Amino acid sequence: MTVLSWLVLVGALGPLRADDPIPLHIGGTFPMEAGSGGWAGGQACLPAVQMALEDVNSRPDVLPGYVLHMNTSNSKCQAGLATQQLYDLLYTPPTKLMLLAGCSPVTTVIAESAPVWKLVVVGFGRVFWPNFFP
Repeated sequence: MTVLSWLVLVGALGPLRADDPIPLHIGGTFPMEAGSGGWAGGQACLPAVQMALEDVNSRPDVLPGYVLHMNTSNSKCQAGLATQQLYDLLYTPPTKLMLLAGCSPVTTVIAESAPVWKLVVVGFGRVFWPNFFP
């Protein structure tokens, strides 16, 4: 199921109750420690993403009837570890609306794998990967 069709399905279902917002899940793999990738940028990326989720969730005019949740893992900026985490995010419930990555080696793995799962990758360029949208 593509992200667009999933969003249409969620939109068609609408909120079940005004008091009980429907959760929309986001998966994120962030380099929380340097590991062999050499960059622990997740220590800055993750708090920024969490603040953005808090901002969206605190505004009743943005995604009314829904609440964003994030499932995270520590990629250590290692492509191999991130591949396992990508698989886990895709196949472990709940269904994720989108996936986030915090370093280039991990984003490369996701971009190379995107056509297999019909994922859209958003980033800085798409010359090498056709599913990559700047």
